[in-house]
Amino acid sequence: MKSLILCLLYISTSSLYSQDYLNHSAKWTEIHAYGGAGNPYITSEVYTIYLTGDTMINSMLYYTVLKSGTKTTRNWVENTIVEVVPISISLAPLREDGGVFYTYQAALDKDEVLHNFNLSVGDTAIYTCHLPQVVVKIDTIYIGNMARKQFHFVNFSGGGTSTLIEGVGCSHGLYEHPCNPYIVIEEGSRLQCYSFDDQYCQLDDDVDCGNATLVDWEKDDSSRILLFPNPCQNYVDIQFINYPIGRTEIQIINAEGRLFARTEILQPIGINRINLDDLPSGLYFVHLLIGNINEFRKIWISK
Repeated sequence: MKSLILCLLYISTSSLYSQDYLNHSAKWTEIHAYGGAGNPYITSEVYTIYLTGDTMINSMLYYTVLKSGTKTTRNWVENTIVEVVPISISLAPLREDGGVFYTYQAALDKDEVLHNFNLSVGDTAIYTCHLPQVVVKIDTIYIGNMARKQFHFVNFSGGGTSTLIEGVGCSHGLYEHPCNPYIVIEEGSRLQCYSFDDQYCQLDDDVDCGNATLVDWEKDDSSRILLFPNPCQNYVDIQFINYPIGRTEIQIINAEGRLFARTEILQPIGINRINLDDLPSGLYFVHLLIGNINEFRKIWISK
């Protein structure tokens, strides 16, 4: 079955920080499920987060934030709905400054960084899980006709993935942090839709978020590059198929973003062999740069 996302995606490294990310039109529609694990009851919350007004705290201007929707509890054994109740909850006030989202924590009477969108490959995002979330790839996602960066992180064990979208938040929710592997067993959260100034981005093909551009993930550009053998030992061959012509830089970096090797080829044509003799076993990334194209491919070295 094809996996669809209602956002236009392409590789880019250009700066996109040319506008404010927050105003009163911004809305995040999310779903959060919890329960199960032997319990016959599973609860799901479907809600929208709104910026409902303004407030001054410690001489700083914040948006007041409302979470509004419904909470449904089901008996999954009997396949019955037990309860449906409305949700209307105020969340931590939110502000932005220089490409960073902050929330006000009333109990501590101070700001906390929620998301930092000023990231490059090799940087670590704000995270709360047990593994550092290191940026390994940056591409571009469109909200209507607005381009935003999307940050991808190391997936340590092949579990589910979460990304960070510039000016939007984590793909698992505005108040969530990236955490890979994101493994969901009967519970978890995800961002379904985001809108800003009547422009839409749909991240869940099971819901209708408005007027968005349909993209088929099976038609991306990943087939233009083949790496083999993988896992590899002392070398990896990179085969370019209908790749853009031009001087191409190839880097080998590890999961923490440390550069281990760099080489250049004049034209990305045919098969090019990269020597890995001096690299120890582990997970690495082949980083390809040509013009404004900035791509990553995962390789395993096993010796």
